Amino acid sequence: ASAIEQLDIGDTLQLICFGSSMRFLWNAPQRLTQENKREAIAYVKRCEADMGGTEIFSPIRLALTEHPQAEALTNLVVITDGAVSNEQEVIDFASAHAQTTRVFTYGVGHAVSQTLVRELARVTHGKHETFSPHEENHKRVARLLEHLGVPTSEHHIEWGELDAVAYPTPLPLLLAGEQTTLLAKINAGKSHHVELVTEHGARRIAVDLDGASEGELLGLLWAREAIRALARDPESHRERVID
Repeated sequence: ASAIEQLDIGDTLQLICFGSSMRFLWNAPQRLTQENKREAIAYVKRCEADMGGTEIFSPIRLALTEHPQAEALTNLVVITDGAVSNEQEVIDFASAHAQTTRVFTYGVGHAVSQTLVRELARVTHGKHETFSPHEENHKRVARLLEHLGVPTSEHHIEWGELDAVAYPTPLPLLLAGEQTTLLAKINAGKSHHVELVTEHGARRIAVDLDGASEGELLGLLWAREAIRALARDPESHRERVID
């Protein structure tokens, strides 16, 4: 409710509650007025976790393809406290719409599927968070609204003469004040810098390759990210995953 309170008049909103079944506030997304904003806040406050098990594919499909004005949806916020048996189906479906819609996922409690929360956001250039249901949420609400306000921009790493393989791919959403981790395996080449290139220009990041070591921990972290990425297309990359 506090997130809705901070939305601006004129923003477009729809609310879908889901469990074993689903229900939604309006027949179609609505541009917020003072009146329907109050209606939305009251609706959220009435919602209880009393709708049975977590069936998340149907509401995501409804939001992305079947609901009126679905083609205009740019941000989808998913809040869940459960796990599902068809994680990959849900992730693949959202990924197919990543060119038009970002998914921001917020997992509540210890039973939530970390894979679902993380991958839904990652494949659609969104952000994810998990938190306790007893945790004060005003700071998380502020971050949610900040995330929604950041436009997706084309950004990539230029490695110069380095032969590098980096994960995760694509690069996550970049936000001021938040850390982003990129794991790269340098196979060959030399360079005194790499460039993080964005639509606003390039930033040079110094890389001390002479001081780099072959520590096993970073290698394991890189391998885990590589397997996670390659496993999304297991038929094409089966031998590389095994290696």
